[in-house]
Amino acid sequence: MRIHLPRVAAALVSALALAGAPAGAQPAVPGAVPLEASSATVPVYRFWSPTFQGHFYTADAVERDKIIAQWGRDWTYEGQRYSAHSTQVAGSVPLYRFWSDRYKGHFFTAEEGEKNLVIEKWSDTWSFEGVAYYVFPPNSSIPDTSPVFRFWGAGVSHHFYTASNAERDNVISRWPNTWSYESERFRVPSDGMVSDPVPPRPSDVDCSDFATWADAQSYFGKYYAYYGDIARLDADGDLIACEGLPGAP
Repeated sequence: MRIHLPRVAAALVSALALAGAPAGAQPAVPGAVPLEASSATVPVYRFWSPTFQGHFYTADAVERDKIIAQWGRDWTYEGQRYSAHSTQVAGSVPLYRFWSDRYKGHFFTAEEGEKNLVIEKWSDTWSFEGVAYYVFPPNSSIPDTSPVFRFWGAGVSHHFYTASNAERDNVISRWPNTWSYESERFRVPSDGMVSDPVPPRPSDVDCSDFATWADAQSYFGKYYAYYGDIARLDADGDLIACEGLPGAP
């Protein structure tokens, strides 16, 4: 078990309650919404936030829809990435979810020992939100399951999770100094896997081609995982593009 503390992790990212953020508050981040009871598999959706420099994952369609409707500026919807069980089935284990207001992110773990250690030693940093959904342990012999891999990014204080072998290999080969590979952490049903084609290499642009920072950051986030900062929008290497444009953090 490898834990980065005092900031154990953060991944998929949330905080202000989904009921709505007060005027003048920090940009909204998704919070916890209970799942419906069902033993069937449910899609797990992924969002990317250029504001918080992290991803967020949810298996709750209500939570997904509220984020899309209310916080589309802060969160780019990336669709279903894999599936999981909303209630426990034979051979499955809970995937636990934590929220850190300090790091503006979530941490997910299917390891009971890791969960207990975070609760015991860092409850002032990480709020335990309970079970996100149910998955299978990495050593599971359940057929027709696929691994979900975990990375740690010290520079952005977040974890990154992917069920895509191609996405895993791309991150390992391109950014070994940015993302530390933490191997397979749990398994999910193979029939819910989604693979995106690699986008074609974009034409040359620079910061003057974008009206706002949000536009530039969206472009940067779309292509960075595949080609790096080919447009040289991130002058200081902090993963924030075109910081001189209106709306930049």
